Amino acid sequence: MKNQTIKPKIMNKKALVSRTIVLMTLGIIVLIILIILFSGKASIFSKGVGGSCTDQEGACYYPSADCPDDKPMKIMAKGCPSNETDTEKKSGFCCISLG
Repeated sequence: MKNQTIKPKIMNKKALVSRTIVLMTLGIIVLIILIILFSGKASIFSKGVGGSCTDQEGACYYPSADCPDDKPMKIMAKGCPSNETDTEKKSGFCCISLG
């Protein structure tokens, strides 16, 4: 009888270790993928944050307008109108590419 009660406990420990290894491996894979994605996309911010829209190779658009497919990311930049009646163009919306 003692052998029967010990055997399921050993199996449960083995299953727990296997699940832990699998989950840790999946977690590491997800972490690596996130690092690769964010390190590649983070380069768009090094173009000159706070610069003008033309410095970032972008195009000014009104807030109500959607960005074109070739420049899908909308950011705030100097030199763009903030709305349709803004004549000073201090800081408004600029669409830039992701690459």
